[in-house]
Amino acid sequence: TFCSPGTTNGITSSGNVTIKTTGANSDISLAANTPITFTGAAPGTISLNAQRNITLNAGSTIGSSGQPIDVTLNSNLQGVAAGGGNITLTSTTIASNNGNITLAGDPSGTGFASNKAGSGIVLDASTIDAGSGAITLRGEGGGAANSSGVALINGSVVTSSGAMNVTGKSISGGDQAIGVLVTGANSKIENSGNGAMNITGAGSSALSATNAIGISIANSASVLGKDGATSLIGSGGTNSAGVQIDDATAGANGLGAFTVAAQGNGTAAGFITSGTQAV
Repeated sequence: TFCSPGTTNGITSSGNVTIKTTGANSDISLAANTPITFTGAAPGTISLNAQRNITLNAGSTIGSSGQPIDVTLNSNLQGVAAGGGNITLTSTTIASNNGNITLAGDPSGTGFASNKAGSGIVLDASTIDAGSGAITLRGEGGGAANSSGVALINGSVVTSSGAMNVTGKSISGGDQAIGVLVTGANSKIENSGNGAMNITGAGSSALSATNAIGISIANSASVLGKDGATSLIGSGGTNSAGVQIDDATAGANGLGAFTVAAQGNGTAAGFITSGTQAV
């Protein structure tokens, strides 16, 4: 655990910040109410790289006092075969001041934050704000029930005016084996400018998987583009829909095109809507 209460007031640096674990199954955990703040006079970077899991606890923040920063959270360096590694943000804010933000995993840094017993990336009452920077989230869930690739819950927000790419897949054999889940009042993925936004989700194809929806937007949540193209690309897992929008909102608030490409599995329809307000 970095920056435990009573030991430090966080990390403040005018230079690039890199934290990396090296031991087998080693994690990075940012303690509650702990900031990592970049204060440099030119754009910089903040990178957290863990062999296994990355956890940002309640009240912790990653941000900049002025200049743009590229923020990278890269879990699962040891690889899925060694147990994987997930990313969990709880009541946390990451704000890059127009830099790029990436949450991903595996040794290449271009793969997935992966969890063999839960969701790959979880945002719980948390915010990711890239300003005009690009956002990339890549997560894989597995093992237990309620194991999404990428999950936004309890009013979590992912926002930018730049390019946004969210990719999630589930390999769970349980219930709610969803690729990308956005659920709950005020939970949203939103583009505020002309950046293209692509949400891609694949539900689990495990024989025991249920409600293995590719992309699920539910319970007053929203996915909204603006002046750039917005695409929902969902592949349903076992007997499940590719894209399901249930009492939620999806579409475009501006001039951008909004498209849905959904493939159901078994007897399930590709695209299912219920109580939806589409923009």
